Amino acid sequence: MKIRDRVKELRRVPAGELLPNERNWRKHPKAQQEALQGILAEIGYAGALIAYETPKGLKLIDGHLRASTTPETEVPVLVLDVDDAEAAKLLASLDPLAAMAEADAGALDSLLRDVQTGNQALADMLVDLKDKFVPWVPDDSQAEKAAGNATTYDNHDTERFANSNIKKFEIYCSLEEFETVKSDIEFAKNKSGLESNSEAVLWVLRRYHEDN
Repeated sequence: MKIRDRVKELRRVPAGELLPNERNWRKHPKAQQEALQGILAEIGYAGALIAYETPKGLKLIDGHLRASTTPETEVPVLVLDVDDAEAAKLLASLDPLAAMAEADAGALDSLLRDVQTGNQALADMLVDLKDKFVPWVPDDSQAEKAAGNATTYDNHDTERFANSNIKKFEIYCSLEEFETVKSDIEFAKNKSGLESNSEAVLWVLRRYHEDN
């Protein structure tokens, strides 16, 4: 099968000049906006927006949030040779295609151990990602500590967070206790309307402090 190359050029354009696509179906919650701001602040632009030519100018297919976040910035744009119908097909399929990929929990866990950030919103996003795809399984030393009912402070991530405002707190418990903790965290998330496990634990601690 012959695959067509529909990319005409890579053009750098002030983001504020790009036309938003009126058929864009994605909404961008505050948490996503803040996480994007974090990665842009720490890394910058590392990927191109996607747009196509119209009589009124370049219209976006992908990159609406980035464009609206940095309207004064000259951004890289892949300009496609597509018509309105083809643009609509891409608009409907790009994100769902990416979402169909499955997670390799081991590879993700290894990757996240090497990722450092000083941005709280970005850190929260990564924690949520790990909570969603990486199951927690105690190793032999953790199981032994839990069986002995020992309290342990593990500092193996101290260096990782040394230059950020993020601190890591770990506890060890039996598998039976862990299932109870997971259930209680889900209850707290539903009760409080929060999305991440970390926020739910903090919510419980604050409530306990207020009640006592």
